[in-house]
This record gives sequence, C-alpha cells and structure tokens, in this order.
Amino acid sequence: MRTLDLSEAADLLKVHENRVMEWAGSGVIPGAKLGRAWVFIDDDLFAFVRRQITEQSATRALPRGRSRAGSRSGAACEDRGAPLSLKSLASPA
Repeated sequence: MRTLDLSEAADLLKVHENRVMEWAGSGVIPGAKLGRAWVFIDDDLFAFVRRQITEQSATRALPRGRSRAGSRSGAACEDRGAPLSLKSLASPA
C-alpha cells in the first residue's frame, strides 16, 4: 500500500488532475484532502479501476445474435466466437 498525491493518482487513472479532484470531491473515488493536498491510496484506486472494468464489461456483454448498439454497420452481430475461414467465405450459402 502506498499513498499518492493528485498528480500520481491522475497518472495511475490515466485522466487529468481536474477529473481526479472532481471524482474525489463527489465521492466517486476515495481520497482525503489533508490541508491543501489530496491524498489517495493506490489500493483504493486499483479497486476502483477493477470495479469499472467489471461493470463496463458486463454492460458490453450481450447474448449472441442480438443487435449491438453503436455497431458501425447497424446490423446484428454474428457469432464472433467461431473463427472464419476463407473457404467458408467463398462457399455460397
């Protein structure tokens, strides 16, 4: 466990320092303002990142064969788990 200042927390989270201050001030991420300086614990920020990965991955997961919002073609997604071969692309359906 290690404490981080604002700049180090921003580097760890890959966001601007202003964003870190906004998130910490609103309680999105854990941090404490000690005097004039924000202090963060690296383990707390890692836990935040892990939660974000889990939540966002679950949001992106859709049952196979359903339309995926934001897809470039707007068409339903095909089964992406099955590898395509040149032979299957060349043969008529």
